[in-house]
Amino acid sequence: MNGKWEHTHTLPPGLTRLNGQTYIVPGWTPVPSNIKLSDIVHIKEKVVEPTTHEVIGSKGDKYTVTVYPTRITCNCPAGKFRGKCRHMKEV
Repeated sequence: MNGKWEHTHTLPPGLTRLNGQTYIVPGWTPVPSNIKLSDIVHIKEKVVEPTTHEVIGSKGDKYTVTVYPTRITCNCPAGKFRGKCRHMKEV
């Protein structure tokens, strides 16, 4: 890497030291102790916006299902309480 470290994250990198080890944060990537912030190349990670879908419940109520890159949510009572519902299966 020509003396440079690549750091891919939505947030810019920082350096921290813990128990004698130097890390790039966020992400806790271990690096040599002599690294400087100028040695790190920040590659900004693309932020994926969630998508929302309106779903009609069995009694005609409207609920919103939101799909995030790593999870799915619904604002119906079952979705709020259990974290799973039939509306999530519809999208």
